[in-house]
Amino acid sequence: KTQIIRVTAYYNKVGDAHNPYFTRFHKSAFGNFAAWPIDAKVYTKRDFQRCYPPFYVGRRAEAWDDVKDLERFGVIEITARVTHVFQGRPHVEVLEVDTVNYGMEADEIKSAIRAQAHYLAGNHEHAAKLFRRAMTDDVPSSVRCDLHRRLGDALIGAKHHQSALVEYKRAQR
Repeated sequence: KTQIIRVTAYYNKVGDAHNPYFTRFHKSAFGNFAAWPIDAKVYTKRDFQRCYPPFYVGRRAEAWDDVKDLERFGVIEITARVTHVFQGRPHVEVLEVDTVNYGMEADEIKSAIRAQAHYLAGNHEHAAKLFRRAMTDDVPSSVRCDLHRRLGDALIGAKHHQSALVEYKRAQR
């Protein structure tokens, strides 16, 4: 029995994942794309590598035209059908893709990625500035809390202890 699902995600890119021996998703008839869960902290290496299994889209479907024009890190809502599960991984056919105004914007994600790189390089002042730029009210609370914690860490490194304490308290909400 097929199951209809709705998923809100960050768009990654068009992919090339095909396995015609075990699925009906042949390259000639289907394209596919990768996306991250909306609660993924894509500015971290661990979550950046945590994409959903590929989403397959019929090449003649309107949704395929929509997917090909998306910007990386754009937030999308996917309506799809789980056609089957093979080796514990769902195979999903996309019925519709819509862009939504929710989650971190691409520029905010890029700021968080740069902030993390500056933090790891010991440039804590600049990391704090970039983490602040990445803050938004439209992200899932787990991501917002993580950004506050990372901002607190950067502020500690920059010797701004009182400001760091404020950010750590915000991270606990």
